[in-house]
Amino acid sequence: MDKYGVVDIGSNTVRLEIYNVDENFIELFFKKKEFLGLAGYVEDGVMERDGMLKTIEVLKDYISICQNIGTKDLYIFATAAIRNAKNALEIIDEVEKSIGHKIDLISGEKEAELGFRAVTDQFGIKSGLNIDIGGGSTEVSVYENGTFQISKSLTDGALSFYSQYVELIFPTKKELARMEQRVDQYIVDERLANITQEKITGVGGTIRMLNRLIASYYGTDTENIIKVKKLRKIYDLILSKDKDVIKLILRLAPERIHLIIPGTLILLKLCDHYNVKEILVSESGVRAGYLSMKLEDKK
Repeated sequence: MDKYGVVDIGSNTVRLEIYNVDENFIELFFKKKEFLGLAGYVEDGVMERDGMLKTIEVLKDYISICQNIGTKDLYIFATAAIRNAKNALEIIDEVEKSIGHKIDLISGEKEAELGFRAVTDQFGIKSGLNIDIGGGSTEVSVYENGTFQISKSLTDGALSFYSQYVELIFPTKKELARMEQRVDQYIVDERLANITQEKITGVGGTIRMLNRLIASYYGTDTENIIKVKKLRKIYDLILSKDKDVIKLILRLAPERIHLIIPGTLILLKLCDHYNVKEILVSESGVRAGYLSMKLEDKK
């Protein structure tokens, strides 16, 4: 059985996942993440050098881990934080030279397609709608009969919304209104179909965190299903700074305390647009989809 490593340079986190792979299955063996918040290093569309240097430091550590574990191959890709920067190609070039490894800068559409692969692998769903909320982008994707059809991409996610619109930890009413207006405009600009999709799938750290938060608050086992009615209740409690809910967030994911409101706002606005009642939460993400794609390419 061979081991393969995958690194995802995201807008909020840089994640390493190592998988055991044979002809019949892919199984997660090891994972590690660092919260770099790269979207926060972008000023006037340009990523600052400090963000690049922190990325290099983390990648060198991850490469060392893969060498010690003995991975057969390591794949590294970057998403929205670098993709949306004006100096993206310069960053990729310098990072590649520093670490001695190629980095794949993937498009928003490719990122959405990889999320779709992870969802279909986990749930076996062949047709539907998938929402992927990352730190620096949000993808809304349609798939039919097991085939990826189309993705609409908002070039903002939980972290970039926070960086652009929120002054302190929690947004004011005016800041909330500005974020809501931005999502409304996105729905109009991207011409999102005005259809009812009562059950959808969801990918990304924000959605997985919300799934854990809701399960903990209601005292139920995590079933990988978010009831939108419960999600709205939790959101209202967070906005009111309910002490019990804030304590839960700090216990489950303190590093996301500032992202929980922007991420939930995006999700709820999209759920309202599609009249969603339930969200099936994928524990896999673009990393598993990316590895699946690379292994297919090797055949």
